[in-house]
Amino acid sequence: MKQSPTEPAKTAGMSLIEVVIAIAIAAFILTSAASFVVSITDIWSKREQRYAFYEHADGVTQFLQTSFRSLGAVSETSDSVSDSSDSETNVNQTDPAPAEETAESKTGTLLLWKVPPFRDSSDEALLHFQLPSITPLLTRADGILPAENSIYLSFDREEGLSLLHRSSFEEGIEADTINEDDFNRTLLSTFIQSIEYIYWEVENERWEVNDEPITEEDSDTYRLPNYLKLNFVYKENSIERIVPIPTISKHLILY
Repeated sequence: MKQSPTEPAKTAGMSLIEVVIAIAIAAFILTSAASFVVSITDIWSKREQRYAFYEHADGVTQFLQTSFRSLGAVSETSDSVSDSSDSETNVNQTDPAPAEETAESKTGTLLLWKVPPFRDSSDEALLHFQLPSITPLLTRADGILPAENSIYLSFDREEGLSLLHRSSFEEGIEADTINEDDFNRTLLSTFIQSIEYIYWEVENERWEVNDEPITEEDSDTYRLPNYLKLNFVYKENSIERIVPIPTISKHLILY
């Protein structure tokens, strides 16, 4: 029997099984899309953290390089003048020089090994330098920004690399009663797990990397390295940065 033109056409509806299957497929698609979005967000977050870690390492390295470079290297003329003036001063002095002042390296640079004044002379020396320029990083807790700072590099495997700094104008004041609390501590990086010291060995004509600084042949003072190697570690990421020491050497060719 033919259907009348005026009679509406009959349409078949979805069964319960088809509805359940459609809902399951839609749920699977939405779950996959949500997982994809979460994965992309996590990857992007880790990427940002890794880039921030690299930028942090570059910033620490740049700060040390700029600070060391601002010291420059002392020429032989200025060395001889300072030596002669020191000898004249020593003749007029009756008291022996402090032990921490004798740890100066012989390589002709303003960066040297020195025992902080709040430690005994037999304690381990730290890298010391005087920064003549104003650095906002070294602002004290009371908001004062010294024009010149006496800085020690202090490294601890658990705390990282710190700067122990004090105004250079306070160096000669109450030297006998000074303690570590008189120095300001600025944390430079908590991600530095180790520091290695790179030396150029003239006899062997090769580079040597040491976990600890080596001593001079004719004394117990440390030799100033040619480079510092900073090892940064953050989670599964680890990078190395090299900081040159501005020294004048007779055995290294400068290009």
